[in-house]
Amino acid sequence: MARDTAERLATQDPSYLDAQRLLSINLRSVGDVLLAQGDADSALRRYLASLEIVNRLAARDPDAAVWQYRLAYSHIWIGNAQVARRAPTHARSSYRTSRALAERLTARDPGHAPWQYFLSLIHNKIGQLYQALGNSTSAQMNHAAALRIAERLAARHPENLHWQAGLASSLHNYGGLLKAIGQSEKALEMLTRGRAVIMPLVEQSEVPLWKARLEGLEADIAALEE
Repeated sequence: MARDTAERLATQDPSYLDAQRLLSINLRSVGDVLLAQGDADSALRRYLASLEIVNRLAARDPDAAVWQYRLAYSHIWIGNAQVARRAPTHARSSYRTSRALAERLTARDPGHAPWQYFLSLIHNKIGQLYQALGNSTSAQMNHAAALRIAERLAARHPENLHWQAGLASSLHNYGGLLKAIGQSEKALEMLTRGRAVIMPLVEQSEVPLWKARLEGLEADIAALEE
């Protein structure tokens, strides 16, 4: 119903920016559901339609950081669908576009923590993609970049549980890569650090993603300690 209303308003009056924005959000949300259901092709079509709207809105005010941020996120969702479609070259291009947008945002305002966190997220995405492609050198470069950002954020904002969880995620991703390429000692160090970061978060809050992160870290540590 909400999507139908937004689509009708957006079609009737393309200058109605709120309707355009809501339609882009609804398209993305439908894409998320389709991707979770395993229909990556349909999800990609929704994400691309959402991106088209965001591109038009961003073009109206190219200096507005919020639209550049939404553009960057749009390319991540597209990249995720392309990964699911087993199109790694296209996914890499989408993630790189997202990273370039995020780098411009962080250069504009280095102290803005959410943009730094987003840039760390993109580096992790690219690192995971390169790891899947067997390019361990590029994977390590991106995971290292993600970890540097995550460590800075966690140190500057120790009270922010999400930044702490982001650090645990970066440590897990980097440790997993090192484990995969046979650097067991360094991998164990990374994974143990990650467990130490996420464990108090799980004790404080029953966030399913954090609990799953802890379980994954413990499983990887146990495998290395066998």
